Amino acid sequence: MNPPIPPLSSHAWSRLDAALRALYAEGLTAESCVLRAIDAVKALVPGEFITYSKAHATGAFDIVFSDDNAPSLDVLMNYMQVKNRYDLWKSDLSVRGGSVLFLRDYYSRRQFRDLDIYATTYKLAGLDNHCAIPLCADEAGGGSLFLSVQRRGLDFTEEDRSVLTLLLPHLRNARALGRARTQAGEPHISHFSGLGLSPREMEVFYWIVEGKRNPEIATILKVRIDTVKGHAESIFHKLRVENRHAAIRLGLQCVLQAQADEMLPHRRRKGTFFLSPQ
Repeated sequence: MNPPIPPLSSHAWSRLDAALRALYAEGLTAESCVLRAIDAVKALVPGEFITYSKAHATGAFDIVFSDDNAPSLDVLMNYMQVKNRYDLWKSDLSVRGGSVLFLRDYYSRRQFRDLDIYATTYKLAGLDNHCAIPLCADEAGGGSLFLSVQRRGLDFTEEDRSVLTLLLPHLRNARALGRARTQAGEPHISHFSGLGLSPREMEVFYWIVEGKRNPEIATILKVRIDTVKGHAESIFHKLRVENRHAAIRLGLQCVLQAQADEMLPHRRRKGTFFLSPQ
């Protein structure tokens, strides 16, 4: 069992709330979620470099940097040659344990400066600290995805760890939603006809799946926000989901199912169906 997360300051909660709003904002796709993940981490735990990396099962490695001033190619090549010698930098998510890790969890500053990875990469790039954020396995490529923050001088705090630990499940969820939205394409109200919702609830659910927040839906439908909240609560209850993000994921699954049925009408089953939000 993971240790309890220490209390956050009100300022940290405010920054986390703003980062999550930006992460889940309208327009989330498989492509945009990469830069949104980087921006979310950067807003909460700034560093000289923030990277979103994909390690392929073949050994290939893709890296997206937060800024244009990426390390030189020589530094990156040196990094690739030595990183798997050390658990903190290994691409195997099982080694990292799925938790946010800091350099000091493994080495003191003096010990770090004696390692090859410091001499051949971090020192050359003017960096001396590292934070590893394991994201998830890559279902398509068979590799793994993770983010990292590299710093110069400034140490990471336990509040940094806490806020990143709270952010991590949202990064994973946003990636899943972005992939599902990209695969599903544009939803239509008729895609939700088999879920047992009323016509008005189907309208509200459509806009929820589109990524709209309650105030925006109220404006679109020209009703009070409390009315939208009531419909949303009823929708979540009927769909047996605990939160908005699970409802969106289920809605996107419905879109995919409906589109598959439209492509193969002779295989369409009569009656209602229910898709698990998992």
